[in-house]
Amino acid sequence: MKLKKYNRKDVSIGSLVVVTDEPEAQVYTVEYIADTGLSVCLKYRSGTHISQSWSDISLLLVPTLRQIEDSIAIHGPLVSRKEI
Repeated sequence: MKLKKYNRKDVSIGSLVVVTDEPEAQVYTVEYIADTGLSVCLKYRSGTHISQSWSDISLLLVPTLRQIEDSIAIHGPLVSRKEI
């Protein structure tokens, strides 16, 4: 499946992103964009826990509706903007 890549200027705090085109990909919420603009801090839920990870901004993809639905079904609710 070919997903649309985010343009750097389109990534903002609260954006929903994935870093792989796999249908069951974890959907992340952008928490922080590094001052360099080259990397982002991502929040995600795993059961009842909220965790974070860093990614190169050039790897971010726009999630499909199926990826969002599958991520919610597998991992629980997405991390909301209020939780970041």
